Parts: sequence; C-alpha cells; structure tokens
Amino acid sequence: MNIETLIILGIAFLSTLLVYIAQSNVRNLKRLKVLHGGQQNELVSILIPARNEYHNLRRCLDSLVNQDYSNIEILVLNDKSTDQTPKLVKDYHKKDNRIQLFQGKDLPDKWIGKHWACHQLSTLAKGKIILFMDADTALSSSIVSKAVLAMSTKKSDLLSLVPGRKATCLIEKLTFPFIDWMTLCWLPVKLASSSKSPYLSVNFGQFMMFRKEAYISIGGHSYLRENLLDDFELGREIKRNGLKWNLYDGSKDITTHMYSRSKEAFMGISRSIFPVFDYRISAFVLAVGILSSLAILPQLYIINYILDGASAQLLIFLSYFSMIMLSLSWLVTCMKFNHNLLTALIYPLLIFITILIGIHSVFKSMIGTTSWKERKVSRFKIKL
Repeated sequence: MNIETLIILGIAFLSTLLVYIAQSNVRNLKRLKVLHGGQQNELVSILIPARNEYHNLRRCLDSLVNQDYSNIEILVLNDKSTDQTPKLVKDYHKKDNRIQLFQGKDLPDKWIGKHWACHQLSTLAKGKIILFMDADTALSSSIVSKAVLAMSTKKSDLLSLVPGRKATCLIEKLTFPFIDWMTLCWLPVKLASSSKSPYLSVNFGQFMMFRKEAYISIGGHSYLRENLLDDFELGREIKRNGLKWNLYDGSKDITTHMYSRSKEAFMGISRSIFPVFDYRISAFVLAVGILSSLAILPQLYIINYILDGASAQLLIFLSYFSMIMLSLSWLVTCMKFNHNLLTALIYPLLIFITILIGIHSVFKSMIGTTSWKERKVSRFKIKL
C-alpha cells in the first residue's frame, strides 16, 4: 500500500469519525427543557459589558425583562461608550429597576477591555449565580429559568449554550456554518462532559452561567486578563480545577447578531482564531494541514483519475467515500443549526475561507496589531 493510499485511507477514517461524532452529538447536545416539579428562586445576576452597543442593546434588554424567571438583576457596564448606550440603559431603568447602569473605570495596563468590564461586573453582582452575555444577544423568555434548574440538577459550575447566529453579511454566511461544523463534528459532547481534559470543552460568550463561587475560585477574568478567548479559557480552567462543565444546544433559544458588514466580520473572526490554538504555531499548522487535506485531496485524486485514469481503484473508492462522508457531516450540521443545505456541497470553499482568515489571525498576532472595539490588544507571546 503506497503513501497516497495510506493518506486517503486516513481521510476516509477521519471523515467517518466526524459523521459518528455528529450523529452522537445530535442525540447528546440537547436543548434545555422545563423540569416539572423543579423550582429555583436563586438570585441570578445577568452581566452585560457594553461599549457602543446602542443599536444592539435594545433587543437584548427587551428579551431580559420578559424572562419568566423574575429573581434577576441586570447589570450593564458602560465601557466608555461614545454613542447613546448609557441613555438607553437609563431609559430602561425607569421602566424596570432590575436594570442597573454602571460606569466603567479606566482600562488598566495589560487588560483586554471586555475582560476588564466583566471583572468589574462580577464584583458588583449580588447573585450566587452569574450569567455573562453579550449585548448583541437576545434570549428566549424561559431560557434563564431552564438553565438555573439544569445547573441545580446537574450540579454544574459552568453551563454554556451553543447560540443561534444570524448571518447578515457574506463572510458570516460562509463562516458560521464552519463554526457550527467544528462544534458538532469535532467535539464529542458526551465524552467531553465526563472527561477531565480541559481541551475537551467549548464555551460561548453569548451565554456563560457560573456559580459565582466557582468563578471566583478559578480567578475569574483577572486570571486571563490578556487572553482574547475568555469563553474558551474560562471553561478550560473550570475543568482544570475539577469543577463541573455542561454544554447544551441553545441555537433556538439564543440569537446573536454579531456583525453588520463583511469587513467587520472578517476582522472579528480573525481576532479569535489563533487564540483557540493557545498562540501555538505548530498546532495551527497541524490544523491547517488536516483541514486542507479534507477539503482538497479526495477531489484531486478523482480529478487526476478522470484526466488520465492512472489512479488505483481503491484510491478512487476511498476518495468518493471520503467526499460523501464529509458532505454528510456538513449536511447534519446544516440541519441541526438551520443553515442552507447547499452548504454541504461547497464545504471545501468554506474551509479554505476560514483558513485564510486564520492565517490573517496569526499574522496580526505576530506583528501585534490586533484590536478590539477600537482598542489595541497587547501582543501575546507566540509559541512554537
């Protein structure tokens, strides 16, 4: 068996594994449900950092004041906004005094702005349960009560939900299915829930519900003040400390409108990719190699066979098999997260676009020009 056949055999195996993980996660990545007979009335502090979020925050606050879980406080920190964000929050406070506005303090050295805002909010929270969410996110009316009951039942220290992302520009339409494919097909949720490995976890900043005691015990946002991916790293630290993490499907209960233009989406997604790999060049290169192989090698072998008929029959069979299984994994993802089903046919394009954004992420990190909300982010140490 030659090297080409071994490579395509590996791709066929990985493609089959992705389909297996996807179908397993369809069963195990469940939506939160109402637990009849269960009742919790713990104070929940909902914490929202807001910097120039006037156009997003109204939808967010409307969803919060309509929650069927009434024992909440909604704390919004105005992080040096230059728009009408503070005025909007004050107007809502007049209608519902559970909504409180706080003015953010000056950003200290070696802190990312959002993390500093979240840290300040955590010190102001009175609840034993704290929920971090983004200003561009809206919740279904019962999701807080369902999450609180699930935390109690599962004895969770951190509960996160996979959000439903609303794509409004081309880059979002091309990358959001990839993000959901990585979540559904590469993370075996059942295994991750029982495993102690910190890298078998994923969290989403649109909804991170902590027991405040657990959040404080791992150092909170002050622990990762310079790490761009607070959601990923907080989950990893929860597991490093032997605490309980759970992930649920919130795609129909949480909607987020992240960006309005493709350029903004490109830069925002780029900012997050390299930190996923802990700023390790080797890990990023390995991921690019694997994804590129999945996206192009089966097609290349088939094209070569069509043009000159030189490829072995086993190689061609495995190539077709790999393409079918990969398309199936994308099809399951599209059905689960309500993406266009035609996405399953153009997955190589989506993979390569995300790789290009990832290369941009590495480059920006290396030269130290990454920024967030008009603030430059300190250069992080690049590792081999």
